Amino acid sequence: MSQLDLPLDSYDVFDDFSLLPPGEYPATIIASEIRESRAGDRSLSLTYRIDDGRYHGRRVFDDLRLWHSNQTVREIAARALKTIATVSGHPNPNYIGNSEELHGRQLILKLSIRKDKNDPTKEYQDIKYAKASQMPDARAPWQDAPRSPAPQSAPTAQPAQPTARMPWEM
Repeated sequence: MSQLDLPLDSYDVFDDFSLLPPGEYPATIIASEIRESRAGDRSLSLTYRIDDGRYHGRRVFDDLRLWHSNQTVREIAARALKTIATVSGHPNPNYIGNSEELHGRQLILKLSIRKDKNDPTKEYQDIKYAKASQMPDARAPWQDAPRSPAPQSAPTAQPAQPTARMPWEM
């Protein structure tokens, strides 16, 4: 037995593991790990944090079965990973060397609910991915590169210079 002497009255309990309602949610990739299924297949497990709205702070989990025994399943997972990398602004979505390269990247999760074919009482969260277009940079704010301060005043005789656009803004 361990003596804790830790008051917990100011904390809420984790009691809401329900599926999120269908819709689009701005999210950040906050974690990843390789997991092994009971059947022995490995998958890349991604954890997203919802960044806005009523469900701010909730977690969404995604398993990409990149090493599944079925080739079609592997291809679907690889396409999903490339889509995630592309919409989140990864500099080279054709090659992900380490899943941590995705941490802190932002995207829109398009969530829906799917019923199990064999057991209609079971439901699953289906996830599609979209570009977080309202964000000037698809990285989390704490990972932004330092930016130069805006000029105090611009000469009135010269037209404004266009700003450079990033590849994911085109």
